[in-house]
Amino acid sequence: MVVTVTDSSSAQSAAMLHDPQPQVFTYEKPLVVGEKKFRHPLAKTDLALVEVQVFHEGGENRLHAHAHQDGFWFVKAGKVRFYTTDDEVVAELEENQGIAIPRGFKYWFESIPSPQGDDLELIHFAAADRPDLGHDHLYFQRSGETT
Repeated sequence: MVVTVTDSSSAQSAAMLHDPQPQVFTYEKPLVVGEKKFRHPLAKTDLALVEVQVFHEGGENRLHAHAHQDGFWFVKAGKVRFYTTDDEVVAELEENQGIAIPRGFKYWFESIPSPQGDDLELIHFAAADRPDLGHDHLYFQRSGETT
């Protein structure tokens, strides 16, 4: 087998091909102070990643799609609203609910504020059919949004 290494992520992928190893991980909610969003990576392979994203407020407010990555979002705590083009609501999710976003689907999301001011915690799993392209984002303009 011939493996060409072009960057550090490719080097990691090449190493996984020769000696794949399981990854054990744990998660404790971080204290999010002064930040609207916090990403906590849990594990990564050459094709997939899993992380927890914590939002004190807001979300991923730019309409976007991933050309080569399917995404799975699972609500660990809080509530979230997912939208597609024209700000059409796709789903309102609460704890222990999730959504699968196939590659090419345009979406954005925001946390739904709670009376207690709880943070939104989302478990995000993503798998790519073209891992060489990384975490690809294609951005689009939302209705009424100015650039």
